Amino acid sequence: MGDRRRGPAQPEELARRRASRERDTQELTVQERESLRAQHWMRCPKCGVQLDEITFRGVKVDKCFGWRVGQVPGPSC
Repeated sequence: MGDRRRGPAQPEELARRRASRERDTQELTVQERESLRAQHWMRCPKCGVQLDEITFRGVKVDKCFGWRVGQVPGPSC
């Protein structure tokens, strides 16, 4: 048989995932949350470079200037 892609997650699956994330979040201390936020706030999820806020078609978006289209994101970008 051919490779079948999974369709949208079922409501039960979404509820299970949501409950799991809520448990994970509740287990974090206030200090851990603040530390994670400070480490990741306004950072590119692909390369970690500081994001810049720009206006694109009238909407403010966070833009990474650390890598270019076609370049593989990584520590050297």
